[in-house]
Amino acid sequence: MFLRVIEGFIRVVIVNGAVVLMMVVMDALIVLQLVDERDRVRDRRQAALHGETIQGQAQ
Repeated sequence: MFLRVIEGFIRVVIVNGAVVLMMVVMDALIVLQLVDERDRVRDRRQAALHGETIQGQAQ
């Protein structure tokens, strides 16, 4: 009886740990996507300040 309670508790901990790990991975992917988008916008602004397109051609 006591062993089944411990086994059930361990299963709950493992499942919750897996769910938390998946949430952390998803959050990390979202952050990476946002940082990439921020860098692209910054690059566009820098190019516009220098009067260039992203390809480096003068306008």
